[in-house]
Amino acid sequence: MTDTLQAAPAADDSKPTKKTTKASTDVVTLSSICKELKVEPTIARAKLRAVDPKEYPAIAKHKHGTSWEWKKGDAAIKEVKALLKD
Repeated sequence: MTDTLQAAPAADDSKPTKKTTKASTDVVTLSSICKELKVEPTIARAKLRAVDPKEYPAIAKHKHGTSWEWKKGDAAIKEVKALLKD
């Protein structure tokens, strides 16, 4: 019996090598808000986790274990900025 070797398929150079991610223009991250307000991200996250749902309802909707980021125009962005300015 003879073993036949098959050539590996050639790499397709027409495909982009970078994975596409969310467009940064559509998302506002906590990091960008912290830079804008000159607040340490660690302190900001601690404040966000301890938020009062009655006082900041849009922030309280954040799902545990997900990134602190919002779509532009989201009401939570105003709440985050107000919380971090205090």
